[in-house]
Amino acid sequence: MVIDRESVEKPPEVIDPPKSLPTADFYQLIHEQISNEDDSMNQRVNWLIISQSFFFSGFATLLSSPPKPENDGYADLHDLLLWIIPGISLITSLLIYVGILTSLVYMASLRKSFQTYPSDNTTEHFPPIQGTTTTRRLAQMPAVVVPLLFICTWIVLLVQELR
Repeated sequence: MVIDRESVEKPPEVIDPPKSLPTADFYQLIHEQISNEDDSMNQRVNWLIISQSFFFSGFATLLSSPPKPENDGYADLHDLLLWIIPGISLITSLLIYVGILTSLVYMASLRKSFQTYPSDNTTEHFPPIQGTTTTRRLAQMPAVVVPLLFICTWIVLLVQELR
C-alpha cells in the first residue's frame, strides 16, 4: 500500500499560519464592520426618539386629564401611570443608551484593530477609517447627547413627582 504524502493531514503544530490580508482588504473588512455597527447605533437612536414621543404623548395626556376622575378607580390608576410612564421611559432610555455606548466602544476597537494591523502601500491614498477624530466625534454627538437629554428630563419629572 502506497501512502500519498500530499493527502496526509499535517498535525496542528505544523500547519502554516494563514497568510495576512493585504491592508486594503483588511481596511474594507473593518470599514464594513464599522458601517454595520454605525447603522445599528443609528437605529437605536431612532428607536429612542420614537419610543420617547409615545411616552411623552401619554404623559402629556395624563397631565391634561382631570386630577380627580369621576370614577375613583381611575384616580388610583391615574396616579400610578404618572409614575409608571416616566419610570418605563427612563429605563428604556438607559437601555438604549447602553446599546449606543456599546456600539461606540466596538467601533473604537475596530479602528484600533486597523491601526495596529501591519500596513503595506495598498491603503496609501485611502481616507482615514471612519473619518478624522474631530468629524467622527461631531457626527457621534447626537447619539451620545440625545439619550442623556431624555434621561435627564425623565429624572427631573420623577423628582418633581416626589414633591
